[in-house]
Amino acid sequence: KWSGRADLNGRPLAPQAPQKLLSGWIYLVFILPFLVMFKYILVLLATFSPHLLLTNYKQP
Repeated sequence: KWSGRADLNGRPLAPQAPQKLLSGWIYLVFILPFLVMFKYILVLLATFSPHLLLTNYKQP
C-alpha cells in the first residue's frame, strides 16, 4: 500500500510538474512585474518626497 502522501482519489502526489510550472508562470507574470513597479514607485517616492514635503511645509 502507498505509504506516502496522496490526494483525495488515493493517487500518489509525485507527478506535480505541470502545476508547479503553471504556478511559476503565474509568479513571473503577476508578482514579478508588481515587485518591479513597487521598486520604481519607491524610487520615485524617494526622489520626489523631499520636494513634496518642502512644498507642503512652506504652505501655511
